[in-house]
Amino acid sequence: MANKFNLLGRFINHSEDELVVSVRKNFRDYDSQYIYDEIVVHLGLGLSPSLIKSFTQSDILNINGRLENDDQNKLILVAEHIIRIRDLEEHSEES
Repeated sequence: MANKFNLLGRFINHSEDELVVSVRKNFRDYDSQYIYDEIVVHLGLGLSPSLIKSFTQSDILNINGRLENDDQNKLILVAEHIIRIRDLEEHSEES
């Protein structure tokens, strides 16, 4: 079993040790509409608090991380690397 994940979603909000992103499901519902889930991602060690505070509601994030069990034996997502897609778009326009 692999213990890695890759998540692409829109930033919603954050707290001291976690952030919430809105992620579109891969499949449409019975009305042919996409459904969005709010996913809680815990922040791994080494992620800069100033980076997390700089995110805005319009930012699309690519989050790479690992899966872990917490104290209640629930599966949690732990972010190890975050790329703000908006930064990549601005960089390509400058080139």
